[in-house]
Amino acid sequence: MKFRAFAKALGEYWDVPPQRWRSTQPAPEDKMQLGENARRLLDDPVLHAALDRVQQKLIESWRNTAPGEGEAREAAYRLYWASELFRDELRLMLGDARAIEARERVRSQDAA
Repeated sequence: MKFRAFAKALGEYWDVPPQRWRSTQPAPEDKMQLGENARRLLDDPVLHAALDRVQQKLIESWRNTAPGEGEAREAAYRLYWASELFRDELRLMLGDARAIEARERVRSQDAA
């Protein structure tokens, strides 16, 4: 945590925005490739552990808000559901790929 504070202070001093890690490769446009990548992420225990930890912190955050802190509670709640939407989007990508795969299987059976 001390390093993060130092990096933030250094960035502010030099007027450099903090750099977030981002892949240098674009996301695949093919729905089958998207589905395969989504499946890998859904199978990744580290991703699930990280999301679970974030969600648990958000739950604790909204549980510990005072009655008059409705805005903070709502913000934590919205972030919690945003993380669920992230998981749902991965599931949709995987589902799209499985649907395409099933259609191709039916077409090949019909052609045979």
